[in-house]
Amino acid sequence: MRKTEGLNKEDMFRYLSYILFFALGIASTCAFFIYLDSREVQTTSSLSACSSDDFYNTSFCLNYYVNKIYKYNITEDNIDLGFQELKSRGGDCLDWAKFYKQEFTTRGYNSQIVKIQINETTNHAFVIANDEMKYCLLDQRLIICNLNFY
Repeated sequence: MRKTEGLNKEDMFRYLSYILFFALGIASTCAFFIYLDSREVQTTSSLSACSSDDFYNTSFCLNYYVNKIYKYNITEDNIDLGFQELKSRGGDCLDWAKFYKQEFTTRGYNSQIVKIQINETTNHAFVIANDEMKYCLLDQRLIICNLNFY
């Protein structure tokens, strides 16, 4: 049986860096959602709670709001659901993408629905929204943002 040596300093530093980076990511995400909770973004509140001059905060607020009301329900692509109908019956990926696009447009941000083909019978849609410095991908209940373009 071969005896293994302990971690060298460089490996130890690299692993500790990964752990610290991961822990900071979790802590900052938790802090942001606590911040959103303090703004009382609830299913009964209006979407005006998500109005902000900060694109990043607006994006996370809209995503948080969708997570509170989200229901998945396959809908024919030629049917446009109003907000109350989407909220009560739910919708599929395209319906939620349309919702996000409308909300970003209303707030003066750029947004685009992206449609991709998964296989011969299945497509998927999500939104990419941006301001001058940042962008976010919003996919139903998921959000991925960068901090800046540069």
